[in-house]
Amino acid sequence: MKDSSTAGLTFGLPVAAPGKVICLGLNYLEHVKEGSQRDNIPKFPTIFMRGRSSLVPHGQPMRIEHEEVAAAQGRTVARNMLGAKEEHGEVPYFFSDLADWTSLEYVGPALEWDEEIVRGSPPEHRFSIWYLNKGRLAAALSVGRSDDLELARRLITAGSDLGEDKRLLADLSADLRPLAGRS
Repeated sequence: MKDSSTAGLTFGLPVAAPGKVICLGLNYLEHVKEGSQRDNIPKFPTIFMRGRSSLVPHGQPMRIEHEEVAAAQGRTVARNMLGAKEEHGEVPYFFSDLADWTSLEYVGPALEWDEEIVRGSPPEHRFSIWYLNKGRLAAALSVGRSDDLELARRLITAGSDLGEDKRLLADLSADLRPLAGRS
């Protein structure tokens, strides 16, 4: 749940209305070694620029430092450089490997939620947690249930109120695909 000590606060960007942001990490090499490119380390760090709109996914200021999010933003930037006029609307995805114990995967920009629904078995390290806010899916976290995340991404994008059907999220025998077809 959202920390009650931050209730009522408005969070802003560290620089008011930046024109552009030039990015180059001091710990670049360490991040590359941790990621999927660890066997293909570039000779020099990549320097890239982002417009200030890239700092506001889904209308909320949010900082997610993950290669998957950066790659998705880069694809949107590239399309716009080629003439598209589209906002970056991809639902954020990221993962973290916890040593040799497990991997966590997450989709969504959940800044707040009022309900959590567990699907699967946490003791068996095969579960997902669905975070709802006012009946709508805000995010999902997965351990050993990666297949749940694509559906979660579609539900987040649709923004539909799940109503009583939200109970299906906990039922392993339920086919959740029809939920994503709602508008």
